[in-house]
Amino acid sequence: MPDPRRIMERCDAFARHSELPGGLTRAYLSREQAAANELVLDWMREAGMSARLDAVGNVVGRLEGARPGSPCLMLGSHLDTVRDAGKYDGMLFVRCAKGISHNSAEAISAADAEIGGRVFLRFIENFRPKARV
Repeated sequence: MPDPRRIMERCDAFARHSELPGGLTRAYLSREQAAANELVLDWMREAGMSARLDAVGNVVGRLEGARPGSPCLMLGSHLDTVRDAGKYDGMLFVRCAKGISHNSAEAISAADAEIGGRVFLRFIENFRPKARV
């Protein structure tokens, strides 16, 4: 069971990666987003997930279930923000992803969800399951 206190402590630590003093702004490809990505990658690895940054800056973590390589539940959100965003904009869902499934699970954070979003949507299209015959 995820510890709500620990989740909130990490949300607070994560919110410190901002361009805006006293607020939250984390633009795509900014130093703040790069630092936030590294923090989330560290947390994923600490939780036993394999974790990587893909070619466009999406953070991808996978937790294997009892049968490695089996289909998984994919969950995602974003780690970038709009200007002067709410403190938990996007990241809370990514942070909670590990505790939702006992089977294989992947957590993906879109690199450019707030400004464009198109990169993430095209990326996700590649993961859509093919129809089975």
